[in-house]
Formats: sequence, structure tokens, C-alpha cells
Amino acid sequence: MGISPTYIGYLAPKWTIQLVPDSGVVDISGLATNNFTLLLRNKETGAKATGAGTFSNITASATNTVNDITTITPASVQYQLVSADLVIGRYDVWVTVTFSNGTQPFYMGIWEVLAAI
Repeated sequence: MGISPTYIGYLAPKWTIQLVPDSGVVDISGLATNNFTLLLRNKETGAKATGAGTFSNITASATNTVNDITTITPASVQYQLVSADLVIGRYDVWVTVTFSNGTQPFYMGIWEVLAAI
């Protein structure tokens, strides 16, 4: 999933993050927003940070079959950026999900924060 560049001061829209594993679907049964963490790694300095925003709208995966064609919609969660997340730079971004048996990272891609226009 690509992430559009963001300008300092722009906090909308919420990010809808699809949880796509290597195979199958992610079972989000019993998870709450505190099971999710946004991780940022500055591509220039290597500094790591945890997102300060909030997670919401946890949505289960869905499977639909029509005319022998199966479509799978992955589980997802939304993340609301806050001003503390917006530091100029380029970042690798992950969401980690904490399950009862461990943690799984989901790489989102490269994100760039630009000076306000």
C-alpha cells in the first residue's frame, strides 16, 4: 500500500490500513485498538519512533464468492495522525499487531512528510 506524502499541519484523512499477511487472512477476533502500534523509522537517520495518533474502526476480513470467483477483503484498521507524527523526513512505516501468541508486523511502505505549503 502506498502512502501519499503529507504536509506539516495536515492531519486528514485517517489512514485505512489493510492487514495483509503472506497467506490467508488476519483473524482480528478479540482485538482492541490497544493491540495496534504504528512504528516509524527515519530513512536518513535510522531513528525509530512510535506513532502518537489513535487507532479505530477495526474491521474483520470478508470473503465473497460470486459466479465461482472469490474475493477476499483483508482485515483493516484506521489510524488518525496527530501533529507529533508530522516531522519532516522520509520514513519506513509499519503497523504491529499484538495477538495472544505474539506480534506480527505489517509493512505499509515509505512515507514522506513535507514542509507546509
